[in-house]
Amino acid sequence: MERPNAPRPRFRAKDLSRWGAGRGFVKEEVPGRGPSAGPDTASAGRAVASRLPALFPARRAVLAALAWALTLLAQPGLLTPDGVGVLGFVALAPWAVAVAAPGPRADRTLWLVTALGLIGWFAWMRYLLPGLLPVMGLIPALWILLGARVTRGLALHAPLALACPAGWLVGEVLRFVLPEPLSFGWWRLGVLVHDLEPLNGSARIWGTWGLSWVLAATSGLGADLWLTRGRVRPSTWGLGLGPLALGLVLGVVTQPPAMRPGPRVLLVTPGLEQSLKAFSSDRLSTHYVDPVSLTLDGLEAAGDEVPDLVCWGETMLPARLVAPEAMEGARQGASRPAWAGAPWSLGELQAADAFTSALVEGILYGRASRVPTSLGLALSAREAPFVDAVEAGRAVLPGGVSLLTGIEEVVLHEGDLRRRNAAALWTPGGERAATVAKTCLVPAAEDPAGFTELPFLLDALLAVGGYVPDFVAGTEQGVVSFPTREGPPASTAVVICYDNVFDGPFHSPLSREPVDFFTVLSNEAWYEDSVEMDHMVAFSRLAALASGRAVARATNSGASVVLGADGRLIAELAPGGQRRMARGTLACRVPIPEDDRALTVWVRTARLQPLLWMLPGLLGLLLARRARTRVQSGA
Repeated sequence: MERPNAPRPRFRAKDLSRWGAGRGFVKEEVPGRGPSAGPDTASAGRAVASRLPALFPARRAVLAALAWALTLLAQPGLLTPDGVGVLGFVALAPWAVAVAAPGPRADRTLWLVTALGLIGWFAWMRYLLPGLLPVMGLIPALWILLGARVTRGLALHAPLALACPAGWLVGEVLRFVLPEPLSFGWWRLGVLVHDLEPLNGSARIWGTWGLSWVLAATSGLGADLWLTRGRVRPSTWGLGLGPLALGLVLGVVTQPPAMRPGPRVLLVTPGLEQSLKAFSSDRLSTHYVDPVSLTLDGLEAAGDEVPDLVCWGETMLPARLVAPEAMEGARQGASRPAWAGAPWSLGELQAADAFTSALVEGILYGRASRVPTSLGLALSAREAPFVDAVEAGRAVLPGGVSLLTGIEEVVLHEGDLRRRNAAALWTPGGERAATVAKTCLVPAAEDPAGFTELPFLLDALLAVGGYVPDFVAGTEQGVVSFPTREGPPASTAVVICYDNVFDGPFHSPLSREPVDFFTVLSNEAWYEDSVEMDHMVAFSRLAALASGRAVARATNSGASVVLGADGRLIAELAPGGQRRMARGTLACRVPIPEDDRALTVWVRTARLQPLLWMLPGLLGLLLARRARTRVQSGA
């Protein structure tokens, strides 16, 4: 029995034979093998974890916390705007050791540390609803824990260079694809290398999932080398470095579709803080006069390079569209749900639609008959620099310019009047050509599912964001087409804010119809000057690489950038070197594919990839369990 005051042995990975000594670890008898022991030269690197002694909870927590600390340090926006992706190659090595070793309270320890690590990744939520942070950590951590158990089971029969990525991808896929509130996806391990060329080019084949496997495999190899003092089999080297080598080769031999100069686009970013967006006492000034004035500044700076498309950010226009079926529903007596707030009358809906028409068709496109006298007086009182054009009945936007802007839309949904977070396109001449809607709603902040019976939460959202979330999602990612001066019409798939996080909004429209490029309309001012903005740029870069299409990001406050189909930065709004909470305009000619039907391998296989990346872990675990059963039965 150990003396109460005996000193604890120092943790030394190079001396695995002593891991069973002292308080820190507990010896464990392995059936059929006797007491646990360190690796021998003959079997070094082959399922080394199967011979690890049990790990004390405190030291398991330290190893797991080290892994999460490395991923957090590597994330975009913390140490550098694009992150320190090289840390991702070793980030999971401590996690692999912590997961593979047996011992008391292993699952509880890993679950708690994983939840804390995820909370670190979601820390930007503290600016909006900090009370949701524990939920955002504790529930998704269960899926990472499931992946950890898969890793532990495989590690009894295979090196960590295989067990670590196979188990991690099981947890990552489930955490990412399961709907809220069962999980909350946001980031994936592969995001850490979004800017590392040529490895990131392999996303054209295997997307972000494949990059996650690469990083987990090299981390698993690092754990094998650590535990065996570098004595691993050649096959273990292959399992650890093979995916990396393959990714580098794929990044070189695959290329995005051949591109040509596309439409000229002007991205308008007014630097609008969320407090003003939600609670401005003069929305006409902050949401309209200022963005229009900024647009005119951008047009003047562009000179003869007049844009084909002007883009405003998410719900920038201070008005509402009303879908025809919603107007008809209001005539038939349809109203808002009781929990969503005060009902809209038919007169209010008609006035909202007329106000939208006045702001866009009347003022921006010069249809003077649609501008009421009261609106002209209001603009004059605010000293709008374009008021002379309004009084003279001239269009504010030059000829040939289309406008794409975020706007709320009232729709009829299951008999109720609800809202959609939408974007509308007006083509030259002021014709509203299309309306598309956001397909991925932010839990609680937009999607009321599960929260309508929680009035205290709805009150909190009203206090923070200025509205009660009663939105419904669009059924498919919308694609709009607009004329260009130097060629045929261009088509862009519109991705609104949170849609940017997921794969579906980028592969589904491409598999359905021709798309020249993607436009992201986003409002990230909710999260102030946080890493959330840099995360979104990283997501957009990987989407551009995987889809083989350029991505233009127009935000309310930054980061507004244009990324090429090769993932490289084409243009960036960063006055004073700061792209977060930026203000200004960004004019750019967006490259488009010569063949708008050209698709990457990722686009063709994206729907199946989550399942395919889970299969190695699940299949390996099944085979391992069968092998163990055969051994125990004496077969």
